[in-house]
Amino acid sequence: SLVLSALIGLPFITLVIWMMGATGPWWWLWVWGVWMGFNLLLMQTFDDANRVTEEWWVMDDGTFGAQLGISPKEAPPGRPVATKGMDGAPIIVVASDSDVEKNNVAMFQKGAETFNAHDVKAMMADYADDAIESDQASPVDTAGKPGIEAGMKMFVGAFPDGKMTTLKAWAAGDYVVAVSTFNGTNTGNMGPMKKTNKAVSLTIGEITKVDGGKIKQAWRFYNSYAMAMQLGMVKPEMGGAAGSAAGSAAGSATP
Repeated sequence: SLVLSALIGLPFITLVIWMMGATGPWWWLWVWGVWMGFNLLLMQTFDDANRVTEEWWVMDDGTFGAQLGISPKEAPPGRPVATKGMDGAPIIVVASDSDVEKNNVAMFQKGAETFNAHDVKAMMADYADDAIESDQASPVDTAGKPGIEAGMKMFVGAFPDGKMTTLKAWAAGDYVVAVSTFNGTNTGNMGPMKKTNKAVSLTIGEITKVDGGKIKQAWRFYNSYAMAMQLGMVKPEMGGAAGSAAGSAAGSATP
């Protein structure tokens, strides 16, 4: 759509023009690296006339800046430049309104409820032992249930009042796609990061693959730079948009 082209194309063109001046004769190599470097989540809702009525896209400005080498020095490391897409891509799944799909959505919603109850044991009961968590704001994936559980405990401890609110959730085959908001106050340490006692508000996109009633893989998208700014960890050197509550999420295709 024209609006989609403007939302993604115009910022990218602006970036290309800036990079042409900032990186000299090798600007094309940098642009190629940006184009291939990161994943973002784009979701569209269509009406019966096949027109886009709603659009969500979520990406991580922290990864974007880290790959360009323009992140503030105090920013955490970002995910390396991606050299390939998801295994098996493109993956095309058409929803059938089956009982399996309905059960998968129900499991996702139950997971949000157990997260809000801060019941890590109940959350992990829905994960396969060899599950993989692909948090796009983290440098590497987390493989295996123990590692995912440890990360969940650390996060819940850092935001003991944290709440997830599901805005949209769809199922197609073995996949659940959802957009949620997270709100919480950082009153506990998170690994080496000391508590800041500051509140954060983020938009989060998730893709969950379910196999045999268990979460096999989860991909999570959000703006870690917006989160770091709200926590007071970094200064808004990459632009004011990253500091918004929604981060890099757009809600409507026709604002």
